[in-house]
Amino acid sequence: MKEKVFTIVSDKDIKKANKFNYNFIADFTKSKRTAILPNEFEGSKVHIFLCRPTVNTIGEKAFSSCTSLTNFGGLPQIIGDKAFYFCSSLETFEFENVRSIGSSAFEFTNLKEFNAGKDLKLLKDNTFNGCFHLTNVNLGNIEGIGHHCFASTGITSITLNKELRKIGNQAFEACIYLKNIICLCHEPPRLCESSLIGTNVEKIWIPNKESLEKYKAAKYWSEYADIMQLIDWNAIKAYLDHLKKNIIKTNY
Repeated sequence: MKEKVFTIVSDKDIKKANKFNYNFIADFTKSKRTAILPNEFEGSKVHIFLCRPTVNTIGEKAFSSCTSLTNFGGLPQIIGDKAFYFCSSLETFEFENVRSIGSSAFEFTNLKEFNAGKDLKLLKDNTFNGCFHLTNVNLGNIEGIGHHCFASTGITSITLNKELRKIGNQAFEACIYLKNIICLCHEPPRLCESSLIGTNVEKIWIPNKESLEKYKAAKYWSEYADIMQLIDWNAIKAYLDHLKKNIIKTNY
C-alpha cells in the first residue's frame, strides 16, 4: 500500500496529518513558512518530511518521538532542544547549514554519521547521547562539546579539531569502542574528570613535542600520559585499519 501524502499548508493540514494512525509523507514544500514550530509533529507517524531550504528553524520537540521518521529533507540552520529526540529510525541528516543545535536534539536517534558545518561552534549537552550506531564524527570548527554529548555512541576513533577548547563531563561516557584519539589542538582542551569514563582508549596522538609535554601535565589528560605519542599519520592509518578488522560491534 502506498503511503499517504499530506500536503501541509495550514494548521488544519498539520492536525489532520498528526491524527493519521499510519506512516505518512509530509510535503511541506507548498508552505511559505520558514520554521517548524515547537511540538508541531511530536509523536506523529511521519515517515518522510519534505521541505524547502528556506525552512531554517526546527523548534523545540518539533519531531520528538517520531519513531517512524527516516528522512528529513531540509537544510535547517537552527535546531531546538529535543527537536529530533527519540526519532529512533532517523539514520541520516544534513548538517551543512546548521549553526545551532539544542540540547538532546538528536538523542536516541539512529544516526550513523555527523559532519559539522563550518558555522557550528558548540555541541550542547546530550546532543547525540545514546546514538548507538553513530560511528563517524567530523567536528568541523567545534569549540565546545557539552556534557554527555557523545555518550554511548559507537565511535572507535575521534579527531579533536584544532579549534576545540572544552570537552564536557561524561562527553564520551560508555563509548566502549573508542580506542583512538587524534588531537590536532596544540593546547590541551579543558577535560573534565569523567569525560572519557567507560571508554577503552589505547592511543592518544599529539601534534608536536611541545604540545605533548602540555598534555602530559594538563589536568585529567595527565592520567593518559602513558598512551600519548606524537602524530604519525602512517602509524595512525595502520592502527585504524587494525581497529576496523578487529573490533566486533554489538548489534543494538
